[in-house]
Amino acid sequence: MLMRPCKRPEWRTEGMTLVELAVVLAILGILAGAAVPMARVYFQNAVRDRIDERLNEAAVALTAYWGSHGALPCPDADGDGSGDCSSGSGARLTGLLPHADLGLPPNDGAGRPLTYVVLRQLTEHTSVTATIRAGRCEALAALSSSTDLRVQDNGATVSVPFVLVSGGPENRDGAGGYLDGENADGNDGLYQRKPPDTTFDDVTAYVSAYALWRSGCGTLVVQNAAGGTFTGSLQVDQSFDSGTSWTNLASVPDGTSSAILQIEAGSWIRVVDASSAATVDQFAFTSGPASLRYDTP
Repeated sequence: MLMRPCKRPEWRTEGMTLVELAVVLAILGILAGAAVPMARVYFQNAVRDRIDERLNEAAVALTAYWGSHGALPCPDADGDGSGDCSSGSGARLTGLLPHADLGLPPNDGAGRPLTYVVLRQLTEHTSVTATIRAGRCEALAALSSSTDLRVQDNGATVSVPFVLVSGGPENRDGAGGYLDGENADGNDGLYQRKPPDTTFDDVTAYVSAYALWRSGCGTLVVQNAAGGTFTGSLQVDQSFDSGTSWTNLASVPDGTSSAILQIEAGSWIRVVDASSAATVDQFAFTSGPASLRYDTP
């Protein structure tokens, strides 16, 4: 039987036609046009996540600083990373985050500095007296009614002890500076926290007054019971230098009356018989709540 050789298939060697090339280029253009915005959104979301993490670290560090120092740091006024408690005035102080004092990186994770605004009375500013300091925990407990420093958080306005603001990945309002909208106007003490839109991409963080109060304050109740040794008033004083100097907090008359005080943890308390000026009790207030009753016959 005769075997016929196989015939090789004929391969097409012509190139793409102009129509086919145009179709391919059109498809690639469509894909590229869709990919670029998606990549941009992905990049911006990654930057915002990094900024969020950096701001949360700063908020935690500030809360810990308050718990250990009994005060919040002053803002950095000259960019050296340390708080400057000799400049600024008014109810709030505005500047950069004192990152060196807190052991934090110098920027927001996107190469921009962090804006830090704090109520002056909660810092060790040179104009903050011992009397002001003695009332700081009470001020924190009543901060919900303050208008000195507020954050508009997705429509709800909250009074806060401090606020941190990053300019976000872009300057979307185009108004100059790196903060957008309400955040660019620090004169009224109102800041914004909301999802990004076409004119806003700032990232804002804060800690509630209650959270800060819990980290460094407590409640002390001093009762002067009737029929005891102290027929006159008891005087309650507070010291921030281990008893070298004292600030009067309250007077508690005899007759089962009480003083309910918000006290900074770590400060010293003494109770004095007002009639004799003799010290009845003296101790370091570590935490609360604590209740003291003086009625020894």
